[in-house]
Amino acid sequence: MSMRRDVKRANAALLAVNVTELAVTRVWRDSEQITLWLSATHRADKKTVDQQADRLVGTVFGYNKVWDVRREGHGFVVTGGMVDKAELSQQIAAERAARTLIGQPPLAHRIARVDVDGELSENGLADWHLLPEQLERRAPQLMETAAAVEFWAHAGLGKQEQTPEGIVMHSPTLLAVKRERDGISIAVQMLAGQGLPQWQKQLSQLRSLLHAPAMTVEQIKPDIVALSWHDVAPQFPLAVATPLRAVVDSMAAVLAHYPSWTVPLGVDPYGTVAGWTPRIQPHMLLVASTGGGKSVLVRGIVSDAVLAGASVWLGDGKGSDYSALRTVHGVQMVASTDHDIVIMVAALRQEMQRRVAVAEREKALGDTDPYSRFSPIVVILDEFATVAARLQEHDKKGVASFQSDIAEILRVGREPRVHMVLSTQELRADTIPGSWQENLKTLVALGQPSEQTLRFGFPEAVREAAAEAGGMIPQSAKGRAMVVDPDTREVRLVQTYWQYSPGSMSLDSAPTPDVRTAWTATADALTALPQLHPRMAVDFTSPDYRAQSIAALRDMSVVPLDSRSGPRADRTHLDPASPAYTGRVQVSDSGGLGWADDPEPVPAVQPMSKPAPPPPTSPPPAARPAAPTSLSDIFE
Repeated sequence: MSMRRDVKRANAALLAVNVTELAVTRVWRDSEQITLWLSATHRADKKTVDQQADRLVGTVFGYNKVWDVRREGHGFVVTGGMVDKAELSQQIAAERAARTLIGQPPLAHRIARVDVDGELSENGLADWHLLPEQLERRAPQLMETAAAVEFWAHAGLGKQEQTPEGIVMHSPTLLAVKRERDGISIAVQMLAGQGLPQWQKQLSQLRSLLHAPAMTVEQIKPDIVALSWHDVAPQFPLAVATPLRAVVDSMAAVLAHYPSWTVPLGVDPYGTVAGWTPRIQPHMLLVASTGGGKSVLVRGIVSDAVLAGASVWLGDGKGSDYSALRTVHGVQMVASTDHDIVIMVAALRQEMQRRVAVAEREKALGDTDPYSRFSPIVVILDEFATVAARLQEHDKKGVASFQSDIAEILRVGREPRVHMVLSTQELRADTIPGSWQENLKTLVALGQPSEQTLRFGFPEAVREAAAEAGGMIPQSAKGRAMVVDPDTREVRLVQTYWQYSPGSMSLDSAPTPDVRTAWTATADALTALPQLHPRMAVDFTSPDYRAQSIAALRDMSVVPLDSRSGPRADRTHLDPASPAYTGRVQVSDSGGLGWADDPEPVPAVQPMSKPAPPPPTSPPPAARPAAPTSLSDIFE
């Protein structure tokens, strides 16, 4: 039976009756009994849980009885079976009573082998502890002599010996139990002549007997193995924001801070922070469906990057999600049209190439760390699949050169400190080629990943683990994500940070007092942040430039909108945040789907005592100054 298929089946049944406050995270079942683990929001009451337990156990999976519904952490565990639990227990007891078995000493006799601190030092298991109450819940078969001997015999790991007194069964010896973050592990001493391969061969039988479909076995000593359960349903905070750290407020501090800079992405159920370290994992892929929390996470990455002194370049695929960030110090450019995104990416590729050339020159002169002079650049391309599709329609032949710019940044950008985040809702082979994914060392997937996302976005080595972890994310859990490191094959479930971002939220909307405190500190820090990088914009003479081919767009340049003394008055017509901007797409206020031919009569009003002043006119475009030679020397 496939646990993943059962989880999907159960959650589909809940959604079919509009139950969104519960989500099934794991299902174990055999022909006699079933166990379901459910996560629950604060809106879930016991009556709803009981009703859905009856429905899931009986209607969905076809068992006759619900044995128990108990709360565990912030969720529930439901057990049931074909017959009453008492009846099943009597059947098992009768089977045991029919056997005459001689086995290992009872568990109580072995407690004496534990020292006064509860540590089993005899076998060198210093961090293991004997926890009978944990074992009783997870593996009651091992708590008594006869049952344990029978268990190991059924598992194929016991040995039978004929003696003058009769048949003697030799069994592996239980040593200790260790509580872990997401379950428990049991240390077991193997019989003489046994090894890990034999235990691995019997693992499926062990899982069946212990009702532990995800149990693992590993060898921790030459004669000792550990059986581990990692199936405790994770518990996440409702909302969490990153605490403010020291603000990097000078270019010297930026360069010194970069080697240890990590962008915090979220926190797992045990309080461990998952992050992105650009120096080690230079680029990141972010995948999420609509409403999964992608834009919130992107804004948080922007806030952290500018507070660390990095310069941020944003490709806004929707055209309006990040316009409020244009005036934040450290955000050098927000490109809100596909054409401006092409120009921006080409400019960053040129800057990367310039840095490589400078580093090669300095290295030839004896500099052993020539890239340390460059401040980090973070390039975020949001809704990338949508942008790529629109550019394909605009210039089918030219889009390959735009993709080539991105591929070069992904391939070369680590040393010159040009780091890219590709963010998308759709993940297809033609959108994010496999050659790109080799350099996208950090993968963040918000919400349950689709089959297509799993197939094209996750390396084969982590695909199965990602599918299982993704199945544990409830549909209602906004901001819940998997953070995957393809190199280490680590898949972690985290609640992503809900960070403050100017223009998109108010402090009064903070969901908890702790989050409001963090937001307030971030807002104050962003306000006080010095301007280490000037704002940049596309240099154009006519707004018609967007009709050009992609090749022509890539030849255009970007220029600074600021000097060290403040905004440049001669470039307000290039500034999308200025009322004088002349590149704005013209949109009619009339027509549309409203009244067009017969407007509603407007009541008469008294004439004004003075005529209204005429609307301001935009200054004529200034002559194009020479473009700067680099993005690192653009303050004038």
